[in-house]
Amino acid sequence: MKLEKSLPSQREYELEKELKKSKDNIEHLRANLMGKETELQNISEKNEMLKSEMKGREMGKV
Repeated sequence: MKLEKSLPSQREYELEKELKKSKDNIEHLRANLMGKETELQNISEKNEMLKSEMKGREMGKV
């Protein structure tokens, strides 16, 4: 009888542990994604600045 009651609670414990691990992984991935988005935004801004600079130099040559 006792074994029957402990099996569901053991399974519940394992599922809760797995859920917590998954939530932690999601938070880590979300933080990583936000960092990548910031990096991409910075690179895009730098790219636009360089394009403008090149266009200005080409206009000066003509």
